[in-house]
This record gives sequence, C-alpha cells and structure tokens, in this order.
Amino acid sequence: PIQAIIAAASAGFIYPVAMWLYYYVMEREEVSRFVPILSMEPLLIALVAFAFLGERVELINYIGIASVIIGAVFISLKKYDGKVKSNHLFAIAFAALVIFSLRSLLFKYATEQAPFWSTVFWFGAGGLIVPIVMFAIHHPRIRAKGKAGLKQSVFNALLSGLALIFFIKAISLGPVTLVAGFVATKPVVVLIAATLLSYFHPKIIREKHSPAVLAA
Repeated sequence: PIQAIIAAASAGFIYPVAMWLYYYVMEREEVSRFVPILSMEPLLIALVAFAFLGERVELINYIGIASVIIGAVFISLKKYDGKVKSNHLFAIAFAALVIFSLRSLLFKYATEQAPFWSTVFWFGAGGLIVPIVMFAIHHPRIRAKGKAGLKQSVFNALLSGLALIFFIKAISLGPVTLVAGFVATKPVVVLIAATLLSYFHPKIIREKHSPAVLAA
C-alpha cells in the first residue's frame, strides 16, 4: 500500500537526519549532558503509541520502562564544572529525540500495512536520499577525508544495518512500546562491555566507573 511505502521511506529519510543532529550535538558537548534527553525516547514512544495507536501494555511494563530511563540517567551523571556551550544544543538534542521516536512509530505503522521485507526495502530506499545529497554538497571534503577510519565506518554501518533489521522485525511482532523500552537498556550492555574491556584489554579502552554508576 502506498501509505506503507510513504511511512517506511519517511522513516528511512528522517533516520540519517536524526543521526546528523545527534553527532552535531556530541561533537560540541559531552555526551553525559544529553543522555537524559535522548533516554526519553521510550517514554515518548509509549505516550504516542498509547494515544494514537491504541497500544496498551501491562502496568509492570510501564514501570520497567521508567526504571530503564532512570538508570540511563544515573549512568550518565557525573560532576561537570563547565557550562553548556550553547543552549540551542538542547533544542537540537530534543529534535533528534523526536525524530528517533517518530522513526520507530513509522516502522510500526508500516509493518502493520505491508510485509516485513517490503518495509525494510523502502526504509533503505528512503535512507539513501540524505547521504546522496550530503555527498553531492560536500563531495571534495568527504573525498579528502574519506579514507580515515573507512574500515571502522563500514564495519559499524554493517552492524547498524543488521541491528535495524532486527529492530524492525521486533516491532512487526510486538508492541513498539516494549521494543523501544528493551532497546533502551543498551547503556547497560555498553557499560558491561566497556568494564570488561577496561579490565582485560585496557589498551583498547580504559574507563573508570564509580560505585554509584555500577549500582545504577
């Protein structure tokens, strides 16, 4: 159906826009400043899904989502003496949050109207538009610096693409509220992986975690 194509392609189009906003903020300010904003995605999705998609889950699930958000905020908290470089970064971070949430809701709508692989295809088609435009505008600059970190970028893109396929599949099978809440536990996985790497392979990554962070 045309409405499913539009929804899937729109999700693909806005996803790189959200990523651009996300990296724009991360480049200019410490990530811990904006994790509390970005971790609100499951809450926003739950509210919209409840109001417009008629999606209902058990109370214990909403409590679990709230605990995940609180945990993500606590993990990001630390002493920071500096000031935010510009207040407009908060607005940009919030815009990224809204777009990420809208992407997930569009996935849910599209998978209810069309087969799974059709949704994935049109998502990919829509997602090509922004990179092509960016490459056309910034071609000399991208070409000059394109070799730096190329292998890592390609590997990261493959992992992200695979993760998105599983993400869309999960949304097609169950409530988007629960899927978003489960994915929000990603900081816990990152925390465990970073802690293990810091302990066993400190040359790769070395991070110190306070007891408060580990408890959170």
